[in-house]
Amino acid sequence: MGAVPGRILVRAKWSPPDVLGVSGFPCKRPMVVPPTPATMPQMNRSRLRIEARAVRAQAAEKAPADLVWPQELWSAVSRGHCIAGYWAIGSEISPVALLENLVAKGNSVCLPYFTQRGSEMEFRSWVPEHGLEASPFTFAQPPDSSATKIPDCLLIPTLAFDRQGNRIGQGGGHYDRYLSRHPASLRIGLAWWQQERIDIVPEAWDIPLHAVVTDREWIDCGIHEGHSL
Repeated sequence: MGAVPGRILVRAKWSPPDVLGVSGFPCKRPMVVPPTPATMPQMNRSRLRIEARAVRAQAAEKAPADLVWPQELWSAVSRGHCIAGYWAIGSEISPVALLENLVAKGNSVCLPYFTQRGSEMEFRSWVPEHGLEASPFTFAQPPDSSATKIPDCLLIPTLAFDRQGNRIGQGGGHYDRYLSRHPASLRIGLAWWQQERIDIVPEAWDIPLHAVVTDREWIDCGIHEGHSL
């Protein structure tokens, strides 16, 4: 046997054609198996949010001017006595036109409300003609005089999502804490289709979504908990 080489060169690609079929080498090239969340290293959530915000901004620039919401979403919200939405910030997908339509049809609609930055999120009734006021954060909220509501269906802003219902938010944990207090609410995430990822590893406190609605499709996440989607 010859001398052991001083170093080994590792090829980045599969063995070249001249060794395929030679004794000791397989005759077929290996099947490429795509990575899954279980086999991928967990990305730091701060880094993930930076990437997701960039993706969301690019998606919003390419989005159509008029969104056509899927029938499944209309069916879901029509079953709710009170529907919670949100006032979109920056490149978030906006449900405002949908909410205005619901109000016009006589549905009760509410938006997130904060008394101060350190307070827990609640929801207050919203009627378009009553206007909005500045929240302690960077979004608009119903005026202080609006009635407090407990929605049974929530449309939730989503920074990143997967088809199992895992969601990445802005990092404040406001929705997770609210949903832990109201677990029976129907949870529907809203996002541009480009915001889907396969590398989200849920934390112990994360509350999964029942469904996700993008500008292309309705995604049933398979977590029904008594809800008919």
